[in-house]
Amino acid sequence: MMPSPWSAPATILEGTYLRARRAITAVLVHGPRQRQLGIHAGDPPLFRTVFFELRTRCNSRCRFCAAAVPYESRPDATMPFALYEKVVEELAGIDYRGQIAYHVNSEPLLVPDLDRFVAFARARLPRAWVRIYTNGQALTRSKGESLLRAGLDELTVNWYTSGEDAPLPRNLVVFRDEVLPRYHPRERVRAGSGPLRHGDRSIFRFNIHRRRIDEVLDSRAGSAPNKQARPEDAAGFCENPFTQLNITADGRVGRCCADFYFADVMGNVATESVLAIWHGPRFQAARRHLLRGERSASALCRQCDFIGVSPPGIPLVAHVVSSLLYRIDRLLRPPLEIAPEGRASSSRETGCLTAVRR
Repeated sequence: MMPSPWSAPATILEGTYLRARRAITAVLVHGPRQRQLGIHAGDPPLFRTVFFELRTRCNSRCRFCAAAVPYESRPDATMPFALYEKVVEELAGIDYRGQIAYHVNSEPLLVPDLDRFVAFARARLPRAWVRIYTNGQALTRSKGESLLRAGLDELTVNWYTSGEDAPLPRNLVVFRDEVLPRYHPRERVRAGSGPLRHGDRSIFRFNIHRRRIDEVLDSRAGSAPNKQARPEDAAGFCENPFTQLNITADGRVGRCCADFYFADVMGNVATESVLAIWHGPRFQAARRHLLRGERSASALCRQCDFIGVSPPGIPLVAHVVSSLLYRIDRLLRPPLEIAPEGRASSSRETGCLTAVRR
């Protein structure tokens, strides 16, 4: 196997590569995305997605996520329906037509009466897009039926497995072949994510993605159990505080989805309005730093190697360039994987498969 062109973290060659990568990213990835979203130094556009972490629990064992069963350290908390109701009513008051999702770092199907939450959002936000991302383990026939009746628009299953040839679990086959067709005719079901147009609900999105349970993804602001963050990789703009509103079970609003512990609190919807938090001084300060590419201003951002834009929907040039840079980076600077016993090692050394869906 061909060795990495550099072994030390601070060679002249690597420094030149990193500077070039940052410059290319700023011009060809971040710039087009900022223009597409209407992001500038003034007031931010309204959030595109509200993420409700209704329960701080997951039932999977993914090596890349701090919410996985072996790594979970948070209290098991569930959002009171009254708190959820307050937020949804505020969204209804502004005729919100963006997306509603029920995950941050959690498994939404573990939430008791999840269909009640979905149905309330559907009733009060008739033009919003309501979606669920799940690992599928808890997707029973009855749960699937209740969610479809409640008015769900999208169900994406990230099926995590350690085997490339593992058969699709029976419960997923039943949902796909027996449950879903009863509620949505085949011609209405599409792969992919999000509505065809803002406020449109003419289709239903359904996906099953086969994912490796041991894959190495982003550092998640330093919380990923299997990847060591490298400070030199945390640079540049990030769209998340401009597009996401992440709310955990007790009402705290975090900086972004990578704020696993909701440590950098932007506000609390239990005592403040959604719009007051969104336009508040903490969010605005975070955005100013990111517009200047200053990830070092935040303890979270300076440990995060996320490239800063989230497909799908990004401009073609940003998608092509970010994908190419990602592949080049993995080739020249393989991620420092953290072994189960805590030893950091390159994924090139361990032979780990690192197929990634961004």
